[in-house]
Amino acid sequence: MKTAYLPIICLFISFYNWVSGQTVNVPFTPDKWNMEGAQISQETYQGKECILLKSGNLISKDIDFRDGVIEVDVSLPQRRGFPGIAFRVMDQQNFENFYMRPHQSGNPDANQYTPVFNGLAGWQLYYGEGYSKPFNYKFDQWHHVKIDVHGITAEIYIDDMQTPLIKITELKHGWKSGN
Repeated sequence: MKTAYLPIICLFISFYNWVSGQTVNVPFTPDKWNMEGAQISQETYQGKECILLKSGNLISKDIDFRDGVIEVDVSLPQRRGFPGIAFRVMDQQNFENFYMRPHQSGNPDANQYTPVFNGLAGWQLYYGEGYSKPFNYKFDQWHHVKIDVHGITAEIYIDDMQTPLIKITELKHGWKSGN
């Protein structure tokens, strides 16, 4: 039986596109997101308008993202789960993925980057330096996650880090655009 995980995500997700030099805030409205199969509700949590993602995935519409910065605020309960941020989504079976494991807080696999090919995540192959690193999550508090994507590289920051938590030197799908 699959257990639903309940991350809380800030209502606006920002994409900064280096090519056009513009910031795009994606409001949480049905015309901007593919919500098929997602169970969500709009909430106010710790003073922020947000969504509670009960299950499923949300995929932005009309964003052609290749290079730039993705920023999102997320609050995690202290329980087993794998919430994450997919980017350069070519389709629901092929994308780059950064996900968090709050139940592994402080351990080497507290979070991880993995590519997804044909619906299969390669987390067993992509582990260690450049793919995963320990992080101590604060539960039921907001964390700011920033993914800075350029060419085939990406840097992942959590909260106010000045140096990246994870520096990915080779995104496995190459330099492709997607949602």
